[in-house]
Amino acid sequence: MPLSNPNVITPSACYRRTANLVLTSNSLTKLSYNSKEEDTHNAYNSTTGNTTSGRFTVVSGFPGKYRLNAGVSINFNANGNPAGTTIIALYVYKNNSLYCLLGRSVCTGISGASDGANGYVDIPNLIVGDFLDVRVNAIFTTSNGIISLNGSDNCPLSISYVQ
Repeated sequence: MPLSNPNVITPSACYRRTANLVLTSNSLTKLSYNSKEEDTHNAYNSTTGNTTSGRFTVVSGFPGKYRLNAGVSINFNANGNPAGTTIIALYVYKNNSLYCLLGRSVCTGISGASDGANGYVDIPNLIVGDFLDVRVNAIFTTSNGIISLNGSDNCPLSISYVQ
C-alpha cells in the first residue's frame, strides 16, 4: 500500500523497557520492551514468559521495508561492578537468525557511570509473518560480576513501516 494514501495507517510500534535486567558476561539476552507508547497494529509482543515475547511481527497487508531503532543503557554499581572494561553489543535478529550488529560500545565500569549502545537499521524485503527482535550481550574483561541494564527512557525501541 502506498505511503501517499493519507487514509492508510501503516504499522509502527514505540516501546521502552522500564524494568531493570541483570546481564551476565558473554550471555546473549533477548530484550522485551514492556512499556507501550504506540503500537498501531499490535505487532509487538511485550508479554513476558513466552517464546514470542520481545518480537515484532510483520502484519498482513504490509510486507516490505521496516526501520528498527533501539537502544540500551547500563549502569555500574557503587563498587564499579564489574571492574575493568565491559563491551555492550546490541543485535537485531530476524526469524531467530542474526541480521546485524546494531550498536556497540566500550564502557569503563566507573562507579556510578551510565553507558549504552544504540543504532538503527532498515530491513528490506520482509514478508508477512517475519519477526524481528533485539538482543544484547555484555562482555566483561573480568571473570565475574554482573551489571544492570537500566529500565528507563534510555532503553527505547521504535519500529516503523518504510515501504
